[in-house]
This record gives sequence, C-alpha cells and structure tokens, in this order.
Amino acid sequence: MLGVLCVFLSDMLSIKLFPLPADVNPSNEAQLRQAMAAGRVPKGALICVLCGQTLAALVASFVAAWRSRKFKFWAGGTAGGLLFAASVANLASLPHPLYFAVATLLLVPAATLLGIFLGTRSPAKIVETCAT
Repeated sequence: MLGVLCVFLSDMLSIKLFPLPADVNPSNEAQLRQAMAAGRVPKGALICVLCGQTLAALVASFVAAWRSRKFKFWAGGTAGGLLFAASVANLASLPHPLYFAVATLLLVPAATLLGIFLGTRSPAKIVETCAT
C-alpha cells in the first residue's frame, strides 16, 4: 500500500509541477498515447514519475522486509517485484522514451534490492554501514 501511495503522490506532483499540454486530457488514453509518442509530455513529468516508481520500490521492499518476521527477503522481493511488474505494465501500455524505459528497468529492481538490504538490517547496523 505504501508503495502505491508513493506512485500516486509522484504522479499527482508531476501533473502539478509539469502540466500536460492544454489539448491533452490525461483521462483520455488515446490522447495521452499520442502525446507521449510525439514527445509532447514534459521531461520533468517523466522524471518525477520515475523517481516516484523508484522510491515506491525502495519504501515497499524496505517496509515488507523490516516487518516480516521470517521470510524477510521474500517479503521485500514480493513487494518490490509487484511494483516492478506494475512499472513494466506501464511501459507496455504507453510509448515511453528509451531513457525512461532503461532507467525504469534498472532503477526499480536496484531500489528493491536496496530496500531489502536496509529492511533486513537493524537500525544500528544501518548507521554503522553509512558511517564507514
């Protein structure tokens, strides 16, 4: 749930900070698809969405691994994996720029692994690791 909230908030933030052209209705998939294919969607909006997807994977995998008593890796991997699957579905549903697709396919799994790593450590070990 927390990961989905991160994606939702980043999407809303991207719309506020980087509005779509006036003739593009974000509720109309055909218009949005056409605008994305033509490169009319602001790059800042795409980067904001990418940051939200990456943060969502990090937060969701961290919380799942941290809260799980037994299967920490599997809990974090499942949470991050579901968000990765949603990111891939997003890539498949709309035409994205190549940089966005490559960054998504690299950053979301990396954030998932980082979240699992941090979620399986005690807070003292995380501080110790960061201090060195």
